Amino acid sequence: MTRSIPQGGSPDSSAGREEGYCEDVSSSPQHTRLQRMYRGLFRVFGPAQQGPPPYATDAEIAEYRASMEPAADRGEPKAPSGYRFTHYTDGSGIEHRAVIRDDTESR
Repeated sequence: MTRSIPQGGSPDSSAGREEGYCEDVSSSPQHTRLQRMYRGLFRVFGPAQQGPPPYATDAEIAEYRASMEPAADRGEPKAPSGYRFTHYTDGSGIEHRAVIRDDTESR
């Protein structure tokens, strides 16, 4: 009885395998070749929609979720020295805040 050997040679040899096809784990062991290509396109052209990168790793998903959390409240901003904030309402009823020079300090 003859045993058929795969076309690439013996099962233990690496002859006949393309460089970087399935056994290339040096760059990204958790992604396939197609996924690496898609991620490369994502890096070049950017996202088609908002969200984590395609085929994101657990670390990338955690980083995305952390970046989407609301920022800590920094409170009311302070005007630079020599200036003050003035609040006013325009004709449409929208409230604005302007920074104007504080002339009361120089007197």
